[in-house]
Amino acid sequence: MPDTEQLFASSDEALSPIELRDAWPVLALADRVEGFRLLPPGTADDFFVSLPASDQLEMLGVFTPGERKTWIRALNRSKGSVDK
Repeated sequence: MPDTEQLFASSDEALSPIELRDAWPVLALADRVEGFRLLPPGTADDFFVSLPASDQLEMLGVFTPGERKTWIRALNRSKGSVDK
């Protein structure tokens, strides 16, 4: 498993969801958020909705208001809810 420095060595490179999922259990919240932000947009949606609710809540707590709105909408879509 890569260490945090290796995982985020270049912010210009996209991170694969497999790499992030493998490292997830040992990452601090700040590193999880940083890694999550490196995921390609379509992949990030699937990754976020697949997280346990406790991890989703933790992430939502540190996202910017704009990010929070985006990811709450993604959760609503994944649960079959309709945005109003």
